Amino acid sequence: MDLSNFYQNKDCQKILKILNNNNETSRIVGGYVRDYLRNIETKDIDIATKLNPNEVIELLSKEKIKTVPTGLSHGTVSAFINDQIFEITTLRKDSNHDGRHANIEFTEDWEEDASRRDFTINAIYMDYNGEIYDPFDGISDLNNGVVKFIGDPEKRIKEDYLRILRYYRFLTIYNSSIDNKTRKLIQKNADKIINLSSERIHQEFFKILSNDHTGKIINLMKDDGILDLVFSDSVNLKTYDRIIDIDNELFFDQDILIKFASLVPKKIQKIKDLKCFAFSNKEKKIIDLLINPNNEIKSYQSVKEVRAILYNFGIDNFTSLTRLYWAKDKKISNISQWRALLAMGQSWKAPKFPISAKDILLLGVPEGPLVGEILSEVEDWWIESDFIDDKASLFERIKAIVGAKI
Repeated sequence: MDLSNFYQNKDCQKILKILNNNNETSRIVGGYVRDYLRNIETKDIDIATKLNPNEVIELLSKEKIKTVPTGLSHGTVSAFINDQIFEITTLRKDSNHDGRHANIEFTEDWEEDASRRDFTINAIYMDYNGEIYDPFDGISDLNNGVVKFIGDPEKRIKEDYLRILRYYRFLTIYNSSIDNKTRKLIQKNADKIINLSSERIHQEFFKILSNDHTGKIINLMKDDGILDLVFSDSVNLKTYDRIIDIDNELFFDQDILIKFASLVPKKIQKIKDLKCFAFSNKEKKIIDLLINPNNEIKSYQSVKEVRAILYNFGIDNFTSLTRLYWAKDKKISNISQWRALLAMGQSWKAPKFPISAKDILLLGVPEGPLVGEILSEVEDWWIESDFIDDKASLFERIKAIVGAKI
């Protein structure tokens, strides 16, 4: 095995050396090992250790490495070196699962720790020397693109229903097919997903959307009833499938929020109705914009209309709206019009509104909300006039509005 890339990661080597100190207590596990074995570069590294969290913090703090107890109840400590994050978790075994939570008990047994993990490909460990510990033949499944539960699939699903979404996510990563037995178990337990926290569903679902091969997996999730559950209504996949086609045909970078908005049922026009998701403020702003039917973009928008939309929404939002409504357009042959709209958005620079509150005050309008009201009306007129570059006309408009209001 070529270990050159592994040994080039000096920060990882440093962490392992500190934690292993006199004995072998710590190994890399999970995503980093999977990606390393597939020659994919990755930065976030998970480490499994026999040390308890307090021992981890003490050893790393002595070496001036910043640590944060990000999940002490699960035995997890985060360590930060340069631009890398290391999630260090004490070996454990889980019991008394209720589908969302479990009782945690620390252990020093590698196989016990491996046994509580979800998939065989997530239970591959690598030590400081690059030696592999693979108790469930995960490397074979990795090489064959197989996503397989450790042990009894139904038992693993019932331990934590988030594993249903995680299963779909790994199918998207490895472009794997689903076996019929597992699929039937997922369909049988699908309705339990909505009992999970919106934060967990959101995180996992957006990871699914960010991976390759999401097209066929999203369709599979629709067939299995998952999409209608998390969106609380029937999901139509026509727009989503069209977005995938457009992105592939024209080599567009995928946009997760556009893809998500394309899945939102037509009846849902406000983000507060998407109760299974926990959006950031930035996500809320963009998705609210995308699912609001008043913001529809048409392929035949005039140059004047496009400029007004660009001014009001900004180029990024205009681009997102254009790509979404392009995918909604039933007339596939309108491709040249949609591309022209996108090009127009890239080439036009919004002018600065030439009027300020000071100009309104100079006309004798008293300070207060009326100033903002007049300013807003003048700006609307200026936009409607296609950003007229004539200050005299603007002041005539201001005078007319002021005369009507005071």
